[in-house]
Amino acid sequence: MLRFLERSGYARQVAVEREGSRPKRTRYAITPKGRRYLQDLLREAWRRPGNTAQPIDAALAAEGELDEAEIPALLGQRRAALLDRLQLLKRISRAAPAREMVRRSEVITEAELAWIRELESMPSETEVGPMQTAQPEPAIQLIANLVVRRTDGQVLFVRYDPEDERWWLPGEDLNPYEHPNEAARRILAEFSGLAIGAIEMREIESFRGRRGWHVVFHYRVDADGAAASRFPTSWFPLTNLPRTPHGRWEKDIARKLGVIKP
Repeated sequence: MLRFLERSGYARQVAVEREGSRPKRTRYAITPKGRRYLQDLLREAWRRPGNTAQPIDAALAAEGELDEAEIPALLGQRRAALLDRLQLLKRISRAAPAREMVRRSEVITEAELAWIRELESMPSETEVGPMQTAQPEPAIQLIANLVVRRTDGQVLFVRYDPEDERWWLPGEDLNPYEHPNEAARRILAEFSGLAIGAIEMREIESFRGRRGWHVVFHYRVDADGAAASRFPTSWFPLTNLPRTPHGRWEKDIARKLGVIKP
């Protein structure tokens, strides 16, 4: 860096010194050109906010990679670290070159603590299918979710992303003006080799997600067969369900609607 500043004319050598047996030390001074360059950098720093990207952004984008039940404890650890940071800022405030340096960090830290409280107060967002469109999502998302069960009690799951090891219950967003029953039949038509029996809407679930209000129509479908699809499919017993995108949510629904009563 010093070589760059010297080559650019922003700094110049003043002296080369040595104390005893210590290595040589070169002293530099800022030049008038360097002073102007420094002032331009400072003006830019005042004018433009820096890059705000942080590791938490990647965690939020890939939230489904972790079990939903694990997130609250991780947020608690983040809150504790932020509180420790506030205490540290208070201790070093007197030694800071400018009080506003510390105050700015305090405000940013307090804002993130407020964001954590807001996040914790929101219901978890549960998406029932990855079939998203490029258009902005509606304020109300209507979803058909199917628990397809065989006579031996096993339930059908789908891996909509072959590169993802997690399994979904068959489900998709409703098309505009599509009745949930029509959506259920449309979803089932994507599976060849299924002998379809009764199709029954058993429950309607409604909750607020982070991107709107979700209304989920849960169906129980009696079926048998191989269930071939363009996506990987498999049957699982209720006692050994696979890893799913939303923690226990899919498993709870599958167990609730997939039980075959005698």
